[in-house]
Amino acid sequence: MKLEMALMHRGIYYQEAPMYDLEWRRNRRPSFPAHRLKSVAREWDGPFAVERADNHAIAYRQGEKSERIGPQFLRRTDEGWIIDGSSVYRYVVYDYSNRWFLVDGDYPYLALVKNVYSMKPGSSKKWGKAWMVDRSSR
Repeated sequence: MKLEMALMHRGIYYQEAPMYDLEWRRNRRPSFPAHRLKSVAREWDGPFAVERADNHAIAYRQGEKSERIGPQFLRRTDEGWIIDGSSVYRYVVYDYSNRWFLVDGDYPYLALVKNVYSMKPGSSKKWGKAWMVDRSSR
């Protein structure tokens, strides 16, 4: 995560880097211009905490940023820890108010997120059953 942020602060996003899962590297997306990457890095950067269970982990922001920026998923491989970008893309969804929620399902990151955030069941027209951050518990 620190390496990714350091590169983005320089305006570099190297999708083919081995720090990302293979599915994410193969899925071509339009590249952002350097000034946009730097802007995203300023928004995303800052202290984050890690919750880990076996070969999966989440990196998450604490405090006010946790409302706007969903968790990043990490997975241990034979080569070390990687950013599981394809799972983030599949399971972390942002709504029109730019708040995030998780698609319901059977994936290891869901339990990790529930360990960190107060979540409540909900639904989305497009995604169906989902888990929303329970903001009433604050």
